[in-house]
Amino acid sequence: MILLGCVKLKQPAPAPARELYVSPLWRKRRDYAEASRVPWLILSAKYGVLDPDERVAPYDLALSQLPLAERRAWGHSVANDLRRRLEDLRGVVFEVHAGRAYCAAIEEHLTAAGAIVEAPLAGLTQGRQLSWYTTPAGTAVSRP
Repeated sequence: MILLGCVKLKQPAPAPARELYVSPLWRKRRDYAEASRVPWLILSAKYGVLDPDERVAPYDLALSQLPLAERRAWGHSVANDLRRRLEDLRGVVFEVHAGRAYCAAIEEHLTAAGAIVEAPLAGLTQGRQLSWYTTPAGTAVSRP
């Protein structure tokens, strides 16, 4: 499963989550996820886990703005939501395309539940992330 982190730039009115975010980085992430043929969800600082077609209102909140205790609680809530959706997380590979705060908040909870967390863009600047999505590594995502 692919998890995409939300971004700051959003539509001014409610929209399906896949369309709410409008930055160039978001578009690359979404295109990557959609081309992968792998189920994907969105990590929202405000709403937690969103289905791409779930209609939501715009908001101005980044997970990195929250105190550590609130980020940990958010990560716990996200892991519980994923557990409800998938029932068993053991062996599930979560490929996370999100900022450091999002990855850090969920990784411990997901691995404790037996999931595998991969963050292929960890540590890359935004510019390098944008480039990654146009390289063979970022475009060769066809999976069984």
